Amino acid sequence: MWVRSTPDVTSELMELVPLTMTSRAFGGASLLYTEYPKNIKVAASLTLPIWRGGELWGLIACHHHSGPEHMPHQVRAACEFCSKVVSLQRQASQDREHLVYRLRIYETPPQLVA
Repeated sequence: MWVRSTPDVTSELMELVPLTMTSRAFGGASLLYTEYPKNIKVAASLTLPIWRGGELWGLIACHHHSGPEHMPHQVRAACEFCSKVVSLQRQASQDREHLVYRLRIYETPPQLVA
């Protein structure tokens, strides 16, 4: 799980290399990532992942337009919790759809399957 907070897209970029992928939250934003928010007049952003089966399925992108925004750790932690809940709900929904599909197959008359 990672949270990418960019409190000020106009600040100077610094290269930070994480020791492992588990510390990816310490990595700096890429030049491409900071150019996109500037183009859409975003001053700060917070990006959160939505996971499905251990793989990245989507992102939640939060934008702040009126200037740099330094979010306290508690707010980032709450946002990360919401991202985890959305990921779990997404997985539960997919599991439910798969179960309904399997039940329909079991209800299919055997003569149609053979």
